[in-house]
Amino acid sequence: MTALNPFITLVPRGWILAVLLVIALPGLCAVAQPVDQRIETILRRAQRESTLTRASELTDQAEQLRRSATGALSQTESLRLEADVLLARGRIAARFAATPGHDAKELRNAAARDLHHAMRLYRQVRTDAEAAAKVIEDRAVKVGQDYTGNRQWRNLIGDATRTVYTIAWCQHALGGVVETPIERETHLRDAINGFKQFTDGGYRNHPIIVDAFLGQALCLFEQKDYFAIKSLLQGVTAQTAPHEAWQKFSLVKMQAFQAMPSHLEVETAARAYFDSLPADHALDPIDLSMLLIRAQSLASLASERQNPQAYRSFQPALDAVVARLIEHGEPWASRVAAAVGDSGAAAHSTVLLSIREDFESSRYQQAFDAAARLLADAASPPA
Repeated sequence: MTALNPFITLVPRGWILAVLLVIALPGLCAVAQPVDQRIETILRRAQRESTLTRASELTDQAEQLRRSATGALSQTESLRLEADVLLARGRIAARFAATPGHDAKELRNAAARDLHHAMRLYRQVRTDAEAAAKVIEDRAVKVGQDYTGNRQWRNLIGDATRTVYTIAWCQHALGGVVETPIERETHLRDAINGFKQFTDGGYRNHPIIVDAFLGQALCLFEQKDYFAIKSLLQGVTAQTAPHEAWQKFSLVKMQAFQAMPSHLEVETAARAYFDSLPADHALDPIDLSMLLIRAQSLASLASERQNPQAYRSFQPALDAVVARLIEHGEPWASRVAAAVGDSGAAAHSTVLLSIREDFESSRYQQAFDAAARLLADAASPPA
């Protein structure tokens, strides 16, 4: 890569792009052109969709918008947005390839095709941006001017820098659709190397740096490097991350701790997340999935067999989590029943489930009797 600024050679490699983020991308999301904002909004919606059909409709809409605005965009801007659409399509196809009810092979092939195409376009964007920035540098140097304050130069540096981050997301998604373990590991390693250009400088509440930390954590999870996730995310809190990112960080931490397994750390991460939510927060499917993980770990912590010294102290928390999942009906009630039913710790929790079933079946007296026994048992002092 051609040096774009003399000070770059004085900065440690892992910090280069983090420094450029502060200099060249102070408000990448905030100052984007209207068409950029509209396309980015559509693509974010597409990637949150629960059906492949609707997600595909939205990515098509984004691509149509890009094509209609081609005359108002530079070639570099148009290429970047085309690559953004392909990246979104590839990530969506990769996600649904792992979901039952879809043609997994066809979706994996489509994902790989779109992601490789996106990477080619991003690399072209980087080459073009670097070349254009070099022209500005050379002209400025000839007349003794400082080009670092040139708005066009800063935008070009931003375009070049951004491609490292977006290519890393392409590599992460490819890691989920390739056929061999060697290919998978190669893509994940390359993705981590890309994300590290933004994370090695430390965590900051900048949209791209936040997302790079998430991307690196997801890659580490795929590599089963759970302790590395714990180390990477130790500085991330509810106060230093936007809610949506804090939710995702908390989920990946809980999944990593569960896989270790470290049930106490699952509960610590879960408590930190759920205690940070406002009282009127409405639980979404990701929240409920996190509650289910929490219930599984609490069931182990509340098991006399697995945790003889402190099992009683975790039973109230388990009962509360089970009750919250029951409140949300199916499929969460059945899932939590399956998750805690065989733990040896679910006496209270399974009674809650049976009480709910009795009420729904109009067996009110049975429900009242069971509730009375549960309350009496909960009031009894520990042995």
